[in-house]
Amino acid sequence: EVKHMQNFTNLFLGNAYKVIKEQINRARHILRNNLLQFRSREPNDRTPLVVTYSSQMKPLTRILNDLQPILDKNTALSKALDRRPMLAYRQPPTSSKY
Repeated sequence: EVKHMQNFTNLFLGNAYKVIKEQINRARHILRNNLLQFRSREPNDRTPLVVTYSSQMKPLTRILNDLQPILDKNTALSKALDRRPMLAYRQPPTSSKY
């Protein structure tokens, strides 16, 4: 396990990344039982905006952030979408589906 992490670090990251090595060492010192304990989360009430992924698509996250103030100013829209929608991409259909 340790050798695998060292090989991974050397292969992909090289020896010059001190921050990466520090974080790997920090993660190694966390007890497994602590990682497996259930943690309660706050419920997610954001509206999902699901779009089919395309490499030609403009950066929707930036567009959503830029246009959110317009939604916030309109009282009807701000009630419907009180927070910025959560952007999710779905995989486009493969050629075998045609």
